[in-house]
Amino acid sequence: MLTDLLLAASKQAEQSEPAVRAAALMHIARVMALSDPAAAIKMLEQGIALAETIERDEPSLLLRNAVALAAAVSAQQALPLYEKYGKVGSLPRSVIVLVNNLAQHGHVADAVAYLRNPLPGDRFPLHFVNNLERECRDDETRRALLELAIDEWKKPAAREPGPEQRFAVTSFAGLFSGLWNLLPREAAAPVARELAGAALRMQPERREYPLTENPDDPRLASDQELELFRLIPALQDLAPDLARSILEAHPGLAAAINRFPLGMRSVWDGQSRYEPARDDVVLIGDEELMPIADALATGFAEAFRRALETLANDANSESPNAAHKECWPSAREFRHILFKAGSHEGMAAAKHLSRIPDPDLRLFARIELCAGIAGLPELGGLTTQFHERRRHRTLSAAEIEEMFGSILPGIRCPKCAWTPRAGHIWICRCGHHWNTFTTLGLCPECRYQWEITACPQCGKESPHQEWYEDRGRGAH
Repeated sequence: MLTDLLLAASKQAEQSEPAVRAAALMHIARVMALSDPAAAIKMLEQGIALAETIERDEPSLLLRNAVALAAAVSAQQALPLYEKYGKVGSLPRSVIVLVNNLAQHGHVADAVAYLRNPLPGDRFPLHFVNNLERECRDDETRRALLELAIDEWKKPAAREPGPEQRFAVTSFAGLFSGLWNLLPREAAAPVARELAGAALRMQPERREYPLTENPDDPRLASDQELELFRLIPALQDLAPDLARSILEAHPGLAAAINRFPLGMRSVWDGQSRYEPARDDVVLIGDEELMPIADALATGFAEAFRRALETLANDANSESPNAAHKECWPSAREFRHILFKAGSHEGMAAAKHLSRIPDPDLRLFARIELCAGIAGLPELGGLTTQFHERRRHRTLSAAEIEEMFGSILPGIRCPKCAWTPRAGHIWICRCGHHWNTFTTLGLCPECRYQWEITACPQCGKESPHQEWYEDRGRGAH
């Protein structure tokens, strides 16, 4: 039973060295919060207190990870911890780590409450607003989120030129187009008109935007029409004269609205829904993806092979990883495998634990197995930071190509000139993984057209079209 697995993890944690015990207690608390919130808070506090004795001078990755884990258990414990450790150093987008984990673990009202009154220096993450909206369970919370987003959108900083601001405004427009009817008409109409005005002032990039995979469905002719397509249903109710004039001037857009009268909502309603048994994937190492059906059929053989290779590097006696085991890349890979196995195989997935030779990493994987069985969300990269200290040899060109695929010619980061390879993967806001340059930034799953692409090398974002040395190939 799940309780037995969790109990075994708790007993092993108590016998582990302090850093492993601290991390394990906090991870166990996340799972325990589903059935016994009071006991989970107590265990979380024990883990935090122990972590604080390990790193006295400067908060370690252990304590930064604790912020996300605390958010999964209780906002009352997470917010003081976030104020103390979550904003230390150069942790990017730390507010997203906080509010995302609050929302994903059922504390979305607490996430919205924090965004209403954040700490100095934190701003409402306008570009992340649609992720938060997906976690809302009632219209009252959705309306509160939309009102906060409108307040942020109205600030001058949101209108400054730059790719991040443009992406944030695009995200806001998507949120508004889905929730505008939760607002009083007198509040929604000015927003709809201003968004439409901004779209009409765009210099349109001529390119076909397919809304579905059906070749017979209408296609939009520019990024401008794509923005207007999102807004037309709201405009037809709030500003019908403006909607009528826009459709008269854009016959292709009018054909698309005639086919999809509710805009993107009609498009999404016609698409197949995400089915974990069919659509889920397992990450192999850092880059490769395997359909869950293939992983299950092979007993996660390839994923374990890669994870064991990573463990060999972490535990290399000549140049061991000096970070806490909680932060080892191999710990993350084993956790991921057991989480996926637990999600799809249930208790039977416990058979995989014996394949993990390191007892501490087996402990972490056991806890994540429990999380998968319990139906919790998987903790992603933003919640676990890795700190490696090891000597690296330079990989040969052949080794690099074997690991990441061939270089994509004519494409490079506008900021640092890094060149992507065929095996590099980006993640859409819908959760789909793919190489964004194979589709010119169009997500094959939800058909969202990405206008901004982040560089895995330097971490900076640039308009997607600027990645192409021949700008004529750009998607937008």
